[in-house]
Amino acid sequence: MKWKMIVAMNEKGVIGLNDRLPWRIPEDIAWYQSQTDGQLMLMGRKTFESIRRRPEGSHYIVLSKSLDPKDFEGQDVTIIRDLSELDSLSLSGEGWVCGGATLYKQMLEHCEDLFLSEVYGDHEGDVHFPKFSEHYHLHKVTLEHEQFSVKHYVNNNHQQMKHLRQKKRG
Repeated sequence: MKWKMIVAMNEKGVIGLNDRLPWRIPEDIAWYQSQTDGQLMLMGRKTFESIRRRPEGSHYIVLSKSLDPKDFEGQDVTIIRDLSELDSLSLSGEGWVCGGATLYKQMLEHCEDLFLSEVYGDHEGDVHFPKFSEHYHLHKVTLEHEQFSVKHYVNNNHQQMKHLRQKKRG
């Protein structure tokens, strides 16, 4: 399984305020949706509960100790209690790690790619993205906008991760 991380943060590392984004930039939301709609997404409970529109064809894996898996039977939602349960799900292909901060920190070393929307401005917040510079290097800027830019970072252990993934496949 190849995991990619996607996040929007400002120059101070802020990613949230009161369980919401501290900014409203429709173009950034559109870019996020263009990448994740119809995809496998891994997220924490608060992030999952903040989603207003769940696109058809997307599958959600939600890390939560409080949500009841029975409440989501027949939906494209899988509830896990611990990240170690990912191994038992028989996942293949690619998936997106979509937040929140605790999950980002836990998955930081396990993602091959990081797509970071760097939002311009001095937005206050109560949730921050973890330090990532020791694990990733800038690959390229994929989008420039007057209010944000999207930067694609690659895990410094990318080749090793790719080799392990191929080895698992046989």
